[in-house]
Order: sequence, then structure tokens, then C-alpha cells
Amino acid sequence: MGYLPAGLRPAWSGASFLVYAGALTVLVSLGVLLADLEDMHGSTALVGWAGLFLVLLVAAATALERAERPVTAGLAAFIALVLFAVFLGAIFDAIGLADGSALFDRDLELGPLVAEIAVLVAALGTARRFRFPLLLGAASLAKIVLVLDTTAGLFGLGNWIALAALFVGLIELGVALSLDGAGKDAWAFWKHVSASLLIGGAIVWFFDGGDFGWILIGLVALLFVATARSLSRSVWAVVGAFGLLLVTTHFVDESDAFEGLLPFFPGDGEGEGLDLWQLALVYLGLGVVYTALGHLLRQPLTHEPPPPA
Repeated sequence: MGYLPAGLRPAWSGASFLVYAGALTVLVSLGVLLADLEDMHGSTALVGWAGLFLVLLVAAATALERAERPVTAGLAAFIALVLFAVFLGAIFDAIGLADGSALFDRDLELGPLVAEIAVLVAALGTARRFRFPLLLGAASLAKIVLVLDTTAGLFGLGNWIALAALFVGLIELGVALSLDGAGKDAWAFWKHVSASLLIGGAIVWFFDGGDFGWILIGLVALLFVATARSLSRSVWAVVGAFGLLLVTTHFVDESDAFEGLLPFFPGDGEGEGLDLWQLALVYLGLGVVYTALGHLLRQPLTHEPPPPA
């Protein structure tokens, strides 16, 4: 990733929120529209409609870039990248190269593999062109899907997927640290997101199997929080906090931690029958732990001395 230019870091404001909210609304609306068009007219029609919207979004991104609206241009390019993935998928489905295929199944098929590689290349090229870090996040996602889907097709699911996720997560962490060292903080953010989620997900997969395993998951979650302090990257604290939530849920409700994430409501789990007030006290304690960890993570602020009068 070293060839990528310095990324944009838009100041967060009401204007930025509305631009991002508008882009998200456009993306979701286009997804619903294209899905409905495919239901009505089939994958061949989806090729045409997705291609049309793709051309419009590419034109909009280029025009916004020339108008020196880099954030809006980057968001338009991001939506165009999603449409490009839909466009390729529709083409391979229409010609029968992706018929009945699904992500992370045991079949390694040519159509999805080519589409995943093409999306990855397009994401990297778009990130380089528009200098928008979210596009690097999209490239990371495309790489993760490519690696995990290929692993599933060649070796199968289960531990193979978890091993691949751990491997890719460590690579993403290495790239993130190199970008941090090069002063490209905005680019490194999405690499830290990928690394923390992949490594954390793999750890939960391997250690989920008993109380001792969940104790180890809790220790790793605390390690993630410590990593957030050492790297000054809050995403590690977010993933670590989620891990502590899963650990707490496991020990108060012996069902699957993901199914009974917050077992305050009847029917969420098959636990030990704790009363509601007992559950509330347990999660109150977790909140106190979060607060204490937050104070430990606080870094002292340095202030430049005032200029001489």
C-alpha cells in the first residue's frame, strides 16, 4: 500500500454528516431498486440497469473531483465500486458462470473468483485515483472475501476459514503499522479495522468451546484494549469491548453468546435462570469495567505554551 498518496481526512461536521448520510441513503436505495428490478426482469436486465447506474456514478465522481469536492467524489466512487461488483455478478449470473454459487461454499468457481479479483483491482485503482481512505477499506474487504472464499473452495469451512482469517488479519496489522510509520494515519485506519475484526473473530472461533476458552477470550479482549492504547487506535478498544460483552454474556447465559448478546428479554437464551435484577447488576458491573478501562486508556493532553505577550 506504500504507493498510495496521502489520504483525505475530512473534518467531522454537520456538513460531513449530511454528505455521508446522503451517500449511504443513495447506496441503500440503489440496492433495493436493483434487487427489485432483478426480481421483476431477471439478471440480464440487472446487467443493463447496474451498468447504467455505474456509468452515472463514475461520471458524477469525475465531475465532483474536477469541482474540487474530494469527499463527495470519494463517496460517489465508493458507491460506483459497489455497483461495479453488482454489475460483474449480474454478468456472470446471466451467462451461467455463477449459477447457484454462494460465498464461502465448498465450490471454487471461475466466475465468482474472477469477479472478486476484478473488484479488488478496481478498489485499489479507485483508492489511488480519488485518495479516499474508505476505498482502501473496500479494497481490504474485497481481499478478505477473495482469500476466505478461495480457502473455503479449496479446503472447506470451519477451522480453515478461521486460520485464513487469522493469517490475513496479521498481514493487515503489519500493513497498518507500516502505514502508521509512514504517517498515513487515514489510510491505516481501515487496515486496523480489518486486522482487529479478523484476529478477534478467529480467536473467538478457536476458543469458543468451554469456560476456560472464554476466559482466554476475555484475556485477549483486554489485550486488544491495551493494544488500543499502545497504537493509539480506538478500533482495537471497540473490538475488545465487544469481546468482553460476549464473555460476560457467556457466563451469565450459557447459550450461544451471539444469540443471547443482551439477555434482558425473555426468550433470548437458555441460561441459569438469573432474575432480571441480577442480569442488570452483572451488566452494570461490565459498564463500570468499561469506564475504568476508558480511564486507563486516556492519554494526557499536551498543550503548547501560550505565545509571549
